[in-house]
This record gives sequence, C-alpha cells and structure tokens, in this order.
Amino acid sequence: MRLKSTLLLTFGAGWLAMVAVCFHISKELQDQRTNDARRELRNQAALLSSVFDPAAPDLDRLVDEMARHAPYRITIITGDGRVVADSEFSSEHLAELENHADRTEILDARRTGSGERTRYSTSVGKWLMYSAHRLRRSDGFVRVAMPVPERRLLTPPFRLVLTILALVGFGAAAALLGTLRRTVTEPKRKIEKYIASIDDGQAAPAVAIHSAEELGPVARSLETLAKKVQARTQLLESEKNYLKAVLASMSEGVLIVDTRGRITRANPAFTEIFRIDCDPIGRTALEIVRIASVETGLAKVLREPETSEHEEEIKLGDRVLLARFSRLEGANQILGVVVVFHDITRLRRLENARRDFVSNLSHEFRTPLTSIRGYAETVMDEKCASAAHRDFLPKIHRNALQLSQMIDELFKLASLENGTERLEKQQVNLRALMCDLEKELGPRFTEKGVRFSGEIQPGAEVFLAREAFVRRILYNLLDNALKYTDSGEIKVSAQKSGKELIVAVADTGVGIPAEDLERIFERFYRVNKDRSRQTGGSGIGLAIVKHLVQVHGGRVWVESKLGRGSTFYFALPVGGELKKAG
Repeated sequence: MRLKSTLLLTFGAGWLAMVAVCFHISKELQDQRTNDARRELRNQAALLSSVFDPAAPDLDRLVDEMARHAPYRITIITGDGRVVADSEFSSEHLAELENHADRTEILDARRTGSGERTRYSTSVGKWLMYSAHRLRRSDGFVRVAMPVPERRLLTPPFRLVLTILALVGFGAAAALLGTLRRTVTEPKRKIEKYIASIDDGQAAPAVAIHSAEELGPVARSLETLAKKVQARTQLLESEKNYLKAVLASMSEGVLIVDTRGRITRANPAFTEIFRIDCDPIGRTALEIVRIASVETGLAKVLREPETSEHEEEIKLGDRVLLARFSRLEGANQILGVVVVFHDITRLRRLENARRDFVSNLSHEFRTPLTSIRGYAETVMDEKCASAAHRDFLPKIHRNALQLSQMIDELFKLASLENGTERLEKQQVNLRALMCDLEKELGPRFTEKGVRFSGEIQPGAEVFLAREAFVRRILYNLLDNALKYTDSGEIKVSAQKSGKELIVAVADTGVGIPAEDLERIFERFYRVNKDRSRQTGGSGIGLAIVKHLVQVHGGRVWVESKLGRGSTFYFALPVGGELKKAG
C-alpha cells in the first residue's frame, strides 16, 4: 500500500474513532437526562400524592392551575380507575377518557404504592414517561407524565466539535501529505527511476536527491551499489566475451547442456564436426547429433551422483571422436554437463600402425633370437670352447634370453591392444593361484631375503575371471615388487567391495616419486632407468597389467611414498562379460 493511502486511512480511522467517542458520550448524557427526568417525575408524584383528594371540589381547576407552572401532565384517578382530573383535558371531556384501572403504572402503584412506565399514550397521541403514586388521603392515585426527552445521534455541541475536529484533521492531513510529497514521494519516484535505469544498464552517475533530505542516505547507498553492479556487470560481460572467444578458437567441439538435456551453448567447431546447419540452442543433443552414446554419456553424468566425469569413443563415418563428459555444479546443485569432442582419428591410425609394427617386428625377431639362443647354448656345451668364448657366451645367451622375453611381452601387449584375445571367464581360486606363484617366485624371495604374505578376506577367494590373465597380472606385479624391494615384505591382499574385487600388492621397496605415478603404467616408461637395466626390466610389464585389467572391465592404480614402498591395486568387476582392451 502506498504511503499516501496509508496516511489517509490513518486519519480516517482517527476521525471515525473520535466520532465513535462523541456518539458514546452523547448517548451517556442523553441517558442521564432521561434518568433525571424520570427521577423528577417520581419526586413530583410522591409530593402531589399528599396534596390531592379525589373528592375535593373544583379538583380539575386546581390540577390545571398547578400544571400550568410545571412541564408535566397531572392526572387524578379514583380507586376504580376513573379519571376525575387531568391537566390536558377539560372537565367536560373527562367522562370520555378510558378507564385507567388496567394501566400498568396504576396496577404497580396499587400493589406497591408507586409505579413507573414509558409507553405510548392513546389519549394525547405521544410517547410519555409516567410515574404514579397512591393518594395518602383517600383511595385513588396521582399520576405525573411528561414526554420522553428527544434522543439524537449527536447533540449540537458535539456536532460542532466533530466538525471542527474534521476540518482540523483534514487540514493537517493535507499539510502532511504535501510535506511527504516533497520529502518522500518525489524522492521515491526518483529512486525508482534510477533503479529502472540500473536494470537497463544505463545508470546515471548520481540520484537527484540532496544528502540532507529524508531519503538522501538511501540515495547515496544506492549510488554505491549501482557502481558495484556496473563493475560486476562489466566483468561478467568481459568474461563472457573471453569465454566466447576461447570456445570459438578451439578446434575441439564443445557442447553445454542444462539439467533437462537441452543445449545452452555450442562452439563453431561442434557444428562443423557434426555438420549442423541449424541453430542447436534449446534442442536436445539427440536431436542434433543423433548418436545414442552421446545421450547415454549425458544421462550417466546427470543422473548418477557418483559419476561426475565420463568418456565415450564415438565412430563418426571414417573419423573417431573421444567425447569427455564433465558435470557442471553450482551451490549444492547440478547446473548441467559440458562435453568436449576430440578428433582422435589420426591418433588411432598412428596407434594401429604402431601396433602392427610392434607385432610384425616381434614376429620377425623371434626366429633370429631363437637361433642365437640355440647356437649359444650349443657352443657353451662344447668342451672345445676357449676361455674367452666361455666368458662371452653366457653374456650372449643371457642378453638373447632377455631380448626374447621382451619380444614375447611386446607380442602379448600387441595382441591385447588389437583385441585378438577374447576369452571367456572361468572360476578362479585366488588362494590356490597365490600358492602357485609363491612356489614359482620362492627362490627369488629367498635370494633377496624378502618375506611374502597373503591375506584374503571372506568372499574374495573365488570369483569369475580369466585365470591365465589374473595369474599374469599377479606375476607381473610381484616381479615388479621384487625388482625394487631389497628387504622387508611383499604382501598380497584381496577383499570384496560392492560389485568389485579389489586386490592389492604392497611392498616395502624404494617407492615411486609423486610426479611419476601418472605415467607408471605407460609402455617403456621407467622411473629409474639405471636400476631397470640392472634388474632386466623391459618397461612393458605394468602396461600389460593395465591392459589385462581393462580386458575384464576393471581399473588399476598405485599409491606410493618415496623410500617407504608402493601399493599397486587392481579392481575387477564381479561377474559380467569380458571387454575388449583399447
């Protein structure tokens, strides 16, 4: 409600309250006046009851004489109800009056000595107040009556008071409204206009209100706020333009959708990659790209709380795209998803060429390496070999064997990457597998003085997987731990967690620097190249572990502290189909 209306209503309510008070006082005064008149009638009736006698001669003249000097009507009534004198009627008309024996005030006076009533008089045709008393000298009654005092809502004095109050009140209201118009209403309109200009982004430098005025401090605060809003708006606008420029310059396609799956932003690279010739804003991703895996990735990131990032590889004609989905989150709520499409066609072609090269190279190296090993073994067995030959031949044989093992691992890795080993799962007994590996690697543990232990939690002993793959995973992890552990313990533990079987191989070796942890599963990556050469490491074992775990649809990771040891983890899903490594 506006201030003007509020003030008018306040003054109106005050004036009505004063009117109500005046009405109440006027009523009280008129009631008092009526009570005084009734008391006066009662006293006059009591006084006259000892004066008159119905049998007195010339009674009607005496009654008329007394009533002439009083403002009331006097009536003398006999015991049987006949009117023998009345100040309102002449003696000739008394016989025409009704018998008053049944009048209420007469009945009360006969019973108690006095009676009072207010009623309409049929004799004179008006409302009268009656007071009757029994005569003391004879059997009869004297009755005094007078008209009921006129009752008005407001007496003239109160009407004058209310008129004066109304004029004064409305005059004060008009003066106050004029003052408020100058000090509040007009400044308020200026402030509203200033706020509207802020909303339009065209705020004036100052509000046209003096600081000494009533709303001056509000105007100054608003000016300060407007400056901050303008600065923040400009910052947001510059950030928006910067983001727009960045997105436009990116060669990767970028797509942003809201929580309903509707596209809110897409850069030019996105429209070029998917050859979109319409405006994608406001439409769903499935309408625009028509690829089910994109919709699947969006749904996964939006609806699964534990999945904030996701990747999907997409075939688009002769091209290969890698779509990375990342959840956008605000203040405790999901805002949408940003998807970045990377064209990895060339990368995939290079990987395929590398795999073919490694596979062919491994195959071509096998035959000559086998011959070298065979000839070296044959010559070593011959007694005719000279001392120099006996010194060189073991080295030739050892290096050929090492090179042959590396070629086998390369061939194995190439097979995994090409997806040629698609094997069905079978029941694996982890405890029996660990016992076999302990026997196989036992001499190496004894030689290095390292203890071996295992701990399998209930529910993790038997599971479904490819036994040969699990054996190779554990062998490679134990072999790696032995190479970098000179004392202490190597422990294998397994437990079931939700829908995964998690196996950990922990050692007390030299540990891995933090900066090398992310690349530790890359092929040919070595943390300590000198030590790897001494231990005969090829740099392929952990890469094979990663691919073997991925074949099962699992994941692998490592935790390590330099100088205190490392723990390698791999998690395999419980049940399900084998996946192609890639």
